[in-house]
Amino acid sequence: LGVVAVAGRSVALAARGERLLVVTGAPGRRVPSEGEDDALEYRLLDIGARSQCAAGRLPLSPGARLRWLGLSSELVPLAIDSRGVVRALFAAGPGSWGPAGGGGGEWTVVLQLAPEEARVGPLWTVDVRHNVLLVAELGPEALEPLPAELPEGLPGGLPPADAAAAAAEGLVAPGLERAFGHGAPLREIAWQLPLGPLSNCGNVVESALRESLMARHLEEVVSSKALSAVEVAKALAAASNARLKAALTLYVQFVKGDEQERALDVAAHLLAVAGGSKQLNNAQTIAERAGMFKLADKVAALPRVAAAAALQSAAPPPTPAGPQRAPAAAVPKVVQRETQPLFEPGEGEEVAGTQRSQPQASLSATPQRDLAP
Repeated sequence: LGVVAVAGRSVALAARGERLLVVTGAPGRRVPSEGEDDALEYRLLDIGARSQCAAGRLPLSPGARLRWLGLSSELVPLAIDSRGVVRALFAAGPGSWGPAGGGGGEWTVVLQLAPEEARVGPLWTVDVRHNVLLVAELGPEALEPLPAELPEGLPGGLPPADAAAAAAEGLVAPGLERAFGHGAPLREIAWQLPLGPLSNCGNVVESALRESLMARHLEEVVSSKALSAVEVAKALAAASNARLKAALTLYVQFVKGDEQERALDVAAHLLAVAGGSKQLNNAQTIAERAGMFKLADKVAALPRVAAAAALQSAAPPPTPAGPQRAPAAAVPKVVQRETQPLFEPGEGEEVAGTQRSQPQASLSATPQRDLAP
């Protein structure tokens, strides 16, 4: 078990998988009065690795309060304030969230709920999946949604078809058991980045940038192994396909508008990524058919990155199996032991014996020559 001491008043907690999102009040700050800004701080913790992924100040709209906190199915931290502004904390690729302090991600506004709430009333957020917010409409009364009520004498819940038929016939009464799991219907509201006024392809630009942010975030999730292998494979494949599809659509729009510089920027930054080789080839063909041969040549010169190579770079590098045997063969001492001897076996002894016998022979022979008449 691990214990983390956090200064400041407790505000909210949210968890999914092995990620825990903690929001507290800034140390030394009192509870704000009505209309004052609320200074909040967040910490994103990886429980399995016992590390801190990111930390910092939680942004809120002026005078707003934290309304909802959670993590999406792709482990994207999200916060909604009382002004209806939805913010997401995206990672910027593998290794962007360090264990000591983190801070590599940035809170980004991904949706504005105020216009829709002004039309239909307050929205109750339930979950976030695949760039979509799941909400329930509260209606003019703004009451918390509750499961459907059951008719008397039918304990234990009703099948969906029977519950719908009972509700249609008015067989409901207050105070009776409720069919948990068969509550208010949910609406799906897709994220939409506030990019401001753009050209006629503004929606395509927004989609391409949003999918690119999600794909880069999932690369960090893959590198940190925060999801299971099955969940990672599904999420990464879906995000990669959506990213490349949106980028190619934006590229086509710029080619049609004869904006070659922007088209090249899209190809270089959004298509020249892992698994984008096929889309780059399509982009080159599109430019050739449009008569933009210089653009086609520049797209052809962009590097192609295989998807498998990107996964290997995100994963920890494997340890080589035999690095310990290679230095042993290269040690100079081993080479010296294998050097051939300078003399043959016994050669040194024969030479030494000859040198010892030759002085004796010369000494004995010389006096004989001196004594001869």
